[in-house]
Amino acid sequence: MPTHFHGIFLTGNKGTISEIMRDLKGYTAKQINELHNQIDISFWQDGFYDHVIRNQKDLEEKLNYIHYNPVKAKLVEKPEDYFYSSYRNYFLNDDSVIVVDKYYEIEEWMD
Repeated sequence: MPTHFHGIFLTGNKGTISEIMRDLKGYTAKQINELHNQIDISFWQDGFYDHVIRNQKDLEEKLNYIHYNPVKAKLVEKPEDYFYSSYRNYFLNDDSVIVVDKYYEIEEWMD
């Protein structure tokens, strides 16, 4: 999306979601600033919205929301038309743009 992104993260023992988002925002902001020869230009807004995925139905609902968000925003007609969508990974088996760790069964996370 041009103004935001959606992601599903399995935190495990990698830290809290707050720490992961802090590191992700810091790293990407630094890379973008370097790419555009800028110094410390603010890129991300403060904060983020999170939701705990508790079961398979919830995971599927969140993936569906993410995949249809560009359609809802009228950026494309079909989810597979959005270049940076993980829809391409899940349903077209296309990892050419982004790589996604695809967990189809949330029970695998619980082990």
